[in-house]
Amino acid sequence: VTFLNPQFSAVAECPINPIFLVGAECSGSTLFRLMLAQHPAIGVCPGFENVLDPLVNKKVWPQTNHYVDQISHNWIFRDQGFSIDRSLTVPRLIDSFLFQTMKLRAAEQVVAVAHRNIEMIGKLWGRARYIHIVRDPRDVARSNLEMGWAGHIWHGVTQWLEVEQAWDRLKKQLPNSAYVEISLEELSQAPESVLARVCSFMSLDY
Repeated sequence: VTFLNPQFSAVAECPINPIFLVGAECSGSTLFRLMLAQHPAIGVCPGFENVLDPLVNKKVWPQTNHYVDQISHNWIFRDQGFSIDRSLTVPRLIDSFLFQTMKLRAAEQVVAVAHRNIEMIGKLWGRARYIHIVRDPRDVARSNLEMGWAGHIWHGVTQWLEVEQAWDRLKKQLPNSAYVEISLEELSQAPESVLARVCSFMSLDY
């Protein structure tokens, strides 16, 4: 995504430093975010890709009312119960969703889950950090089929491949301190070790 208008960089000034849990759907992000949500200092915002979707391929910020109408059609977004202040600009409104997530748990750190548009995140939050979760693509494809999200194996694997290729491109632009990578297989076999490593990455006690 290339934003040609300088107006489309305001979120980079966000006073909080969000962490994004990124990976393909059916890669274990739900299991992992539920684990993270048990930490008293972490607030987790699932389905954040739905907040990003209306901004794809836009050169300027949309009008707030139009943006709200778009995201309000998504049941995953509605289910989170965010308060929507239509007097805010779109970047400040997006910030408010992260703040609300933190306030709900009185948390020190917010983790937002995104399964697509992940290259866009760095363009909007210049100081964002990332937890990348990956799973064997054969298992991802099978899970996609079982969930009814893919009609055949090829489609199921393609979804995984698109996200992982996007992550590889994004990672090249990041310092090593800006991300940590885990696998679902590793999380299943050694959950305490993985969670301790992720807490250290977030500067939180395990």
